[in-house]
This record gives sequence, C-alpha cells and structure tokens, in this order.
Amino acid sequence: MSVRAYTATSMTGRTGADLLAQSIIVRSVLRRHGIEALDPVMAEGVAPSDVPLASGIDELADHWARDKRMIRDSHVLIDLTPLAKSEGVAHEIGLARYCYWIPVVRIYTPRGASVAHFEDDLIVPDLETAAREIVARWGTWPKRFAWRARMYARCAPKHYMHKLRRWFQ
Repeated sequence: MSVRAYTATSMTGRTGADLLAQSIIVRSVLRRHGIEALDPVMAEGVAPSDVPLASGIDELADHWARDKRMIRDSHVLIDLTPLAKSEGVAHEIGLARYCYWIPVVRIYTPRGASVAHFEDDLIVPDLETAAREIVARWGTWPKRFAWRARMYARCAPKHYMHKLRRWFQ
C-alpha cells in the first residue's frame, strides 16, 4: 500500500456492532484503492456487542497513546463522523493538522459556510470520493513531499512567528 490513512471516528456511546460494521466497510473501500487503513476500532479489538462503548481512564490512556502513534504513522487522517461531536476526534484532528501537518479529509456535506473550508484539506460527500482523491493528491511519496513543501512555505513562517511572539507576551 502506498498511502496510510488513520480513520478517525466517534466511538464513545456507539455499539461495538455499529463500529465494526463501519470499520469493515471503510477498510474494504480503502483497500480497494490501495490505501492502508490505520483503524482504531480494529486496533482496540472492539467486540461486536449491542452495548454502547465506555472506557475507564486507564483504558482510555492506553487507547489515546496508541491512537497518537497511529496518527504519527499515517499520511492522511480521514474523519468519518464529522457531524457526531467527539472530543477524541477533535483532538485527533488537531494533532494531525496542527502538530504533524498531516492532510485532513472530512466526509460530509457542510451546511452552509464552515471553518472546515479553510482548515481541512478535503471535504467530500462519501468515502469512495475520499479514497480516489487521497490517492490522486497524496498517494505517493513525491506527492506528499510536494504537498508538505507547499504547506510549510505557506504556514511555517507565520506559525513560528506567532510561537516566538508568545515568549514575549
């Protein structure tokens, strides 16, 4: 597989059966396009139950550490459930976008104007379109290198200027 995608999804409060059904579909679509899914549902070993998921603090700490490693290892992050408020997905997007400068893909149709139009790299209505665009835009190392070079040229000077300015406030 030429590109790795972290599949961010709202998990707390959803049933294991629902999450596994979504995971199977997502991994199948991505695999068909040559994309390796870094899937927290599978990594967590979610059981196919009808009971809503809930993690304790120690379990959550382990999951979050593993999810951060998976995001670091990914080339792109796909937000599968942007309309479902999720504290975890919000932090995953922030980590990918603002710390690692990894492209963020959101699967939904915004209702009117949205900050997502400025901050996310790709907004598409479905996973098939997302997979095709991910391969077209970031599917090879040279494409990812070119994207990252443009990103750094556009953002790094302001990013570091604002960071330095904070030292003197």
